[in-house]
Amino acid sequence: MDAKGKIKLTGNSIKSKKLPLYIEEFLDKGVNLLLNGKGKEFIEYYYEYLQKIFDQKIALSKIAQRAKVKLTMDDYVKRLSQKTKAGNQMSRMAHMELALQAKINVNLGDVIMYVNNGLKASHGDVQKKGDGVQINCYMLDANILENDPNMTGEYNVPRAVVTFNKRIEPLLVCFKQEVRDGLLVNDPADRGIFTTEQCELINGMPFEQGDQDRLQEDVLQITDAELEYWKKRGVDSNYIYNLAEEGWEKQMN
Repeated sequence: MDAKGKIKLTGNSIKSKKLPLYIEEFLDKGVNLLLNGKGKEFIEYYYEYLQKIFDQKIALSKIAQRAKVKLTMDDYVKRLSQKTKAGNQMSRMAHMELALQAKINVNLGDVIMYVNNGLKASHGDVQKKGDGVQINCYMLDANILENDPNMTGEYNVPRAVVTFNKRIEPLLVCFKQEVRDGLLVNDPADRGIFTTEQCELINGMPFEQGDQDRLQEDVLQITDAELEYWKKRGVDSNYIYNLAEEGWEKQMN
């Protein structure tokens, strides 16, 4: 939480520098709902936002990918003729392929915005197709977006949904098993229906054993080696806890 009382979300499991803006927008509100114990509201918000993605109502400025030009066009073309150590062709860069296709003379440091418009979640931005490549994306005009940041258009819905759900899944640790198993769907028509009781938030129940730190066992419990250490020095092994308790009582008084 910052000085103004606004919660700041950090950590790659929730947010990262490459996180699409449409997911960041959902997390800003969704995480706050969870922190305020509003499990049912979070679930309804998830399905409402999923429907928005499904209907292609997300602004292109929020779903677009942004790539910085790090090679001159000549260097990129030269790179395409080179091989990896394994003998394979060098991977294609979507933003550079789009610039080549549009015959745009880009400069180092330029940012190219583009949107994946494939038909399946498996359709990457650029894919090999026989001896050539298939480009499943199109470039956005930065000037148009600046004038109309809420402009909508075509994008790869299945891919956008899969990416969205993958980022939302870690948040489901706050819910009971029946919600974890039935909340996320790829089509809003398949949404789950949950009772108020099922939507109650929980804690202390990780997805898998080992996902959650066992503080009592791993940190606070004294090991045999530590007991031997304190015994050799004639010190009660519980002295550190006694000191902490005494300090707490003095602070309270």
